[in-house]
Amino acid sequence: MRNIITILILLIINGWARSQETPVTNHDLDTYYQGLEYYDNELYGPASKMMQSFLDQNVYHVEELYQQYVLNAKRIIHQSSLILNLPQAEKNLADFVGTYSTDPIIIESSIHLGSYYYNEKKYEKAIEYFDKVDIENLKGDEFSEVCFKKGYSHFVLREFGEAQSYLRKTKDIRNIYYYPVNYYYGMCAYFGDDYATAVNSFERVSNSNAYKPFIPYYITQIYFAQDQFEKLITYGEQALRQDRLEKRKEIRLLLGQAYFKNDLYIKALPHLEYYEANTSKLTQEEFYQLAFSHYQLKNYDQAIQYFKELSLLDSKLGQLVNYYLADCFTKTGDMNSARTAFKKVSQMNYEASMAEEALFNYGKLSAELNYDREGINSLVSVRPSSLYYTEARKIINDILLNSGDYTNSISIIESLDDLSDDLKSTYQTVTFNRAIQLLDEGKFGESRMHFAKADKYKIDQEKFIIS
Repeated sequence: MRNIITILILLIINGWARSQETPVTNHDLDTYYQGLEYYDNELYGPASKMMQSFLDQNVYHVEELYQQYVLNAKRIIHQSSLILNLPQAEKNLADFVGTYSTDPIIIESSIHLGSYYYNEKKYEKAIEYFDKVDIENLKGDEFSEVCFKKGYSHFVLREFGEAQSYLRKTKDIRNIYYYPVNYYYGMCAYFGDDYATAVNSFERVSNSNAYKPFIPYYITQIYFAQDQFEKLITYGEQALRQDRLEKRKEIRLLLGQAYFKNDLYIKALPHLEYYEANTSKLTQEEFYQLAFSHYQLKNYDQAIQYFKELSLLDSKLGQLVNYYLADCFTKTGDMNSARTAFKKVSQMNYEASMAEEALFNYGKLSAELNYDREGINSLVSVRPSSLYYTEARKIINDILLNSGDYTNSISIIESLDDLSDDLKSTYQTVTFNRAIQLLDEGKFGESRMHFAKADKYKIDQEKFIIS
């Protein structure tokens, strides 16, 4: 069908020839038709030479007919030169199209120029020349070719709506453009979040050796975007069996994340680790998924290494990471590191309940590790509304009761509100012990004052009587 336009032009010319008073003889046209034959057989060099010889004859007596033959000969010369990539060929053909812009003869030349710019990846110029062609008047493969090239040019320019409008015209025609048209039609739908159309188009090209390796990544992406994790897992695992598969590591990442979303950490981990081993950099989310999968599988040492990558984040994720990091340290017996991590969580305000729990755990661990002052300072901050308030007060009481720093213990208890009976008893004990201590030092006035404090809460009657 490539020379339908040429044939139409010839028919017009021959019609004119028959209508003229002075007909053109076959002998006059021998060179011209020889040039056409060469051109039809893709012998562009000889075709161009033959047409130039025809122009050089200058034998015609009928001006109108002469001009039509000349015009067609020039068209073939310019198109042949462009195909042969001769100097100035692009400019000469563009000038030809510009000069005869209203003549139907420029249709094929416009297609040639559009295809030339398409091949040169000058897509805006390609569109400019394809726009000169009434696509609906084209037939067969030429119709599909122009629809595809024009649609693809818009696609590359990220003009997906325009691209689809041209690709749609030929997507159901089974010819050499069927697979590329449907692939890029699907890509346009994909970028436009029209996932149903995208999947339908991708399924059309799934048997194409050229496009089959590319399809699974986009379909798994679509299933992931739609939260269809079961479909993703079924489709993705099947796709991994293909020998030729583009973006294998990205598909495995999506599979790992789908398993992760379904709490199937033992299945998620191999895919996540494969992606890590084959990529140069992980995102925060990817580090977290690796860390949490190891954490859930009780691989605490491995979890620690991944959580550490995110431990400096000042964000909600950073608070969560440090919370799990503290728990990993606790489970591996590294209490000092756990204490440090809990302190960090307690100082972050993104999740109040988590900060509250971490504050208690920091105070508790501080007490267990004999950081009494830090332990008390943290535990006294636990609010009465907290689930940990009662236990915090008990730990405070235990620390103060066993502390030799009576003055500090008294000061701390006196700063507290709503003392429990245990703390009242401890207050009585430490004030009594401090009174005895002062008495031994000969500080009778201060001693008497502390004996009076010991009388404030009459929990231990024996101490009360002694006081």
